[in-house]
Amino acid sequence: MPPIEAIFTGNSEFTTTYPSAPGPYYNDLRFKIRINGDRTVITLTDFPAIGTSFDTRLGTNTTVITRTGGGTGRYAAGTIVIPIALHFDQSIDVPGLEEDSDLSLELSTDPPGSPLRPEPFGNVTLVGSGQFIGGILGGYTGTLTIRGVIAQPVPTTVPDVRELRHGVAGSRVIAAGLVPRFTGRTSPNAWVFQQSPWAGTIASRGDTVRMLLRDTPIP
Repeated sequence: MPPIEAIFTGNSEFTTTYPSAPGPYYNDLRFKIRINGDRTVITLTDFPAIGTSFDTRLGTNTTVITRTGGGTGRYAAGTIVIPIALHFDQSIDVPGLEEDSDLSLELSTDPPGSPLRPEPFGNVTLVGSGQFIGGILGGYTGTLTIRGVIAQPVPTTVPDVRELRHGVAGSRVIAAGLVPRFTGRTSPNAWVFQQSPWAGTIASRGDTVRMLLRDTPIP
């Protein structure tokens, strides 16, 4: 059988036993997965960064969570186990103190999770816990819950938005079922200097189109 390419769309819930940041912290999630032809291996082909914020005595701290390892696990008729390693980057830097932490856990459909039903496209809940290593969270426990739907990707064509004002460009990207992300200058006269993916690329609905803005005169 050919491998299955699919899209997970849902949300994440993150909690910790760290008294100053227990959570829960929620984020929308969307990432691509692949299940091999034998239906025994599942892979997260990408995994987005997750952001959370909490107040400290030094001000508001923003934590950016990125995947640093893992992402390939076991699949069997809708049951899933995926080891994953995460890095927690803290925005507040204290001289002489290492603030950042790492967390390894196994995301599993075992209770309190729930298997993929119906499979291979349906609802799923993955839950994993582990102990933080290093940084301000070291020694505490973090728990990640991911809930959502695994579905077949729906193709769409990336529109050409180069040299359009950023408001018009964003509207055209949204109309194509894609998500606009702007970098650079965001003044009222800003226009799209570069875009990625290129116009005409076949993408999946929900994918991101990144656009670099400039506010100089349009050529």
